[in-house]
Amino acid sequence: MQRRYVLAVATILVSCILGMLLSQWWNAYVAAGTRIGVGISETDGGVEIVGVASGGPADRAGIRQGDLLVAVEGNRISDFATLSATDSMWRRGIPLRLGIERDGRPLEVTAVPGMSFPWSEVLIATVSCLAYLALGLLAFGQSPDDPRIRLLFFYAATVALEFALPDSLSIVPGWTLVNAVVFYLITGTEMGFELHLASVIPQPARWFSRARWLPGAYYAVGLGIGGLAAWAAVSAAAGLSLSPVSSRAMTIAINNGMLPFWSLAVPAILAHQTATSPTARGRRQALVVLLGCLPWLAYQLAYQLFLLIGGSIPAWMELAQPVALLLFPVAVFVAIFKFDLLDIEFVLRRSLVFMLVTASLVALAFMGFGLGTVLFSSRDDQSGVSAAALALGMLVLGLVFAPIRRWIQDLVDRRFFPESREMARMLTALAAELPGLGSLPAMGRHLVNDIVRVLDVQNATLLVAEPASGVQVTLASSSVDVNHRFGQTMLIEPSDPGIQRLVRAGRPLPADQLAGASTTLARRLHAFNADLVVGLSSGVSLVGVLLLGPKTGGERYRSSEIEMLSLFSHAAATVFENARLFESATYEGLTGLMRRETIIDKLSAELQRSLRYRRPLSVGMVDIDRFKTVNDRFGHLAGDAMLKHVARELQSELRTTDSIGRYGGEEFLFILPETVLNEARIVAEKLRVAVEGLDSPVDEAPGARVTVSIGVASIDHEGIESITTIDLIAEADRALLEAKRSGRNRVVASPVVAA
Repeated sequence: MQRRYVLAVATILVSCILGMLLSQWWNAYVAAGTRIGVGISETDGGVEIVGVASGGPADRAGIRQGDLLVAVEGNRISDFATLSATDSMWRRGIPLRLGIERDGRPLEVTAVPGMSFPWSEVLIATVSCLAYLALGLLAFGQSPDDPRIRLLFFYAATVALEFALPDSLSIVPGWTLVNAVVFYLITGTEMGFELHLASVIPQPARWFSRARWLPGAYYAVGLGIGGLAAWAAVSAAAGLSLSPVSSRAMTIAINNGMLPFWSLAVPAILAHQTATSPTARGRRQALVVLLGCLPWLAYQLAYQLFLLIGGSIPAWMELAQPVALLLFPVAVFVAIFKFDLLDIEFVLRRSLVFMLVTASLVALAFMGFGLGTVLFSSRDDQSGVSAAALALGMLVLGLVFAPIRRWIQDLVDRRFFPESREMARMLTALAAELPGLGSLPAMGRHLVNDIVRVLDVQNATLLVAEPASGVQVTLASSSVDVNHRFGQTMLIEPSDPGIQRLVRAGRPLPADQLAGASTTLARRLHAFNADLVVGLSSGVSLVGVLLLGPKTGGERYRSSEIEMLSLFSHAAATVFENARLFESATYEGLTGLMRRETIIDKLSAELQRSLRYRRPLSVGMVDIDRFKTVNDRFGHLAGDAMLKHVARELQSELRTTDSIGRYGGEEFLFILPETVLNEARIVAEKLRVAVEGLDSPVDEAPGARVTVSIGVASIDHEGIESITTIDLIAEADRALLEAKRSGRNRVVASPVVAA
């Protein structure tokens, strides 16, 4: 029932607006024939000519700005009401005798009414009216049951009605008075709607919800002032003293009192809403609307300033008024419906900082100029005092600009954007934590897990470039097990067009932009559900790539987040570059195990220790059975995946004091310090069983089973004193060959090597 009532009222209101707009066009044409091209103002002395159109009938008749209009065809004119009584005498092409007073001298002139159609005035009013009406209808059509939207619609509709009001309407006797009454009442209603709307953006404030009488008070005050002004106009038109104040006094009170108060009250309410909103989204929405009403506040301040200095109101202010008024409902619409389509935080932060810095610098400039005037005013020679004062003011500005800007930026971030400030702190802490994790895999896992939490994204994947080739290889992912699904890892050449575009940009880019540059990269980005791509660059080198999935809430990445990620990427790139260079010299890229040279050096060191202290030492050689068949049948990606999976399983079964490395191809060498031959055989058997238990270890090779053959050798310190690493490896290799000849998937222990 209530919705139908609101819809009916809205329909009637829109019909009235469109009808009045059509009447405005017709009556503008009719009224143009009754005009002589003057602007008038009601003063204590009567009706004053405040402007004369060049080349118009008044200009040709000799009427000048500053003249007083005192009579029309012998009828005495003292105010707007007596002037309105002569409306029927003003007709196109019929000469009219006008009595004017110039510098106290009475004059009589003859003017012939008839002006061209006022296209600019009518178009400005029409465009403003339709803009408000379209905005109100657009909002009402999207969510008519939202109380905020109803307020927005009725506010926009009342402003549209104000712009649609025709100055004259021949079919309505005394329309000038009706126009004034309707205008005052509409203005009071607008005040109530706007104050009410500001109090419920983004949601009704607690103080507003508790004070149930407050909405009524908004409308009572607005309509009370508007009604009083309307009554004063009616009293003046009737020639009666029915109003306690004159119509002119009420007009001055509205222009100099009500409008400035109104334009200050709305930003004050929105500032309070911004400061007290419990959510970041709510604060940003309130800030959007706050920025939307500031142009109207600036317009009112400029208007009051011109009145204060006694100057005439510039013509540009008439054009600026509808634009300044329109920004408020547009801001409300954006805050409610289209908030996530715009990078609101970037606009808000920049706007707030700019306004506050500008205001601070202007205040300091005046202080500096005043200080300079005081310091130099005692000089006998006053020439150059102003220049010296100005120089001192500029010096003050130059000295304080940077600290003021930093202080204001920090204040704005701390007070209005605490979530962004906390995100920056967490990203800084994350970059500082990475070096302490030691290995690249541990750093990668920690990075992707933390970045998902900090940015509230669905997934993250980290790639690191191999030092020699520059190929990007997946290191860690929060959504894909890259050890198990090796085919989904990112193997992208540094010459890829998408990668080159990322390097040239020097900043994070949306995934769809890079996908358009490279079909190969597009497939990988789609596989990892990437929404944003962050390059980790150290100097001119691309160390790695961070792929970020969509935000959990579905919103876009904000400019502040992209800026923070850009700064974070440089710090993370340095950390990963150092770790990558160290590990590239020590560990093998595919399996993550020690390189051949490194494991042999490790064995040499353990052998020297074993010989010096006569302690047991064992080694083992591991070979993946029928590995060539896997490569030939399923492809090299499947073979690489199997190597990586087996290497991870072998390493997980060894003690922390043991060592393992990739000896070559599909062969691995492990070292068991303080281990005799029988114990080494037991360890090797455990490794064999663990690998045999890997059922279909990689998706790229469905149904494939993997087994290993292992040869083990140990040192006998009771024999000869001389033995080399080559001797020990050769004995383990002979045992491995025996295991493969014996049927594979078994462990063979070599006789003890005499030392």
